[in-house]
Amino acid sequence: VAGEFSERAIDFARDVRLGVYLRSSFNEPPTAFAHGPGMKEPVQISHFNDDLVKSWQLGKVESVTFKGADDADVPMWVFYPPDFDPAKKWPLVQMVHGGPHNGIMSEFSFRWNPQVWAARGYVVGVVNFHGSSGFGQRFADSITGDYGTKPLADVMKATDWFEAKPWIDKDRMAAAGGSYGGYMMAWLNGHTDRF
Repeated sequence: VAGEFSERAIDFARDVRLGVYLRSSFNEPPTAFAHGPGMKEPVQISHFNDDLVKSWQLGKVESVTFKGADDADVPMWVFYPPDFDPAKKWPLVQMVHGGPHNGIMSEFSFRWNPQVWAARGYVVGVVNFHGSSGFGQRFADSITGDYGTKPLADVMKATDWFEAKPWIDKDRMAAAGGSYGGYMMAWLNGHTDRF
């Protein structure tokens, strides 16, 4: 899943059939590529971060779906520490995104990068809770007029999903967020003592 890329900021040459765009993933900062007819694969044309990226030890990223509020399917990214061993107990951090009408897609983040947290030994959950964009208008609109209830239920049910795993240390769980995620930290503090 972490190998999936997000491609955007595309531009096309005026006189030849060639496109240039930025490619990004959880494991790769935005990098410029070119692609056109006769090219079997896109060609990387920027190399600013090559040496830095080669030095990183990144953990596995997995996409999972669990039953959240209203028994709806809710997507979540799971980031594992680079040296993850399922025979050990690992602390959990639930990273709650801003918005609320954002969604965490497979893009590199300079602000809240789950791989940085995973590299410090945390299993990281990033729930695309009710209200997140990218999962249909009904899902995004489902929190209109009530910004806390369904996202809280989704984060709690995601935490239940993690607690059922033998490799999560139930005594070392945290939640973090900024912007709307900060709002949700206050909401979580008022509704649960699990973190």
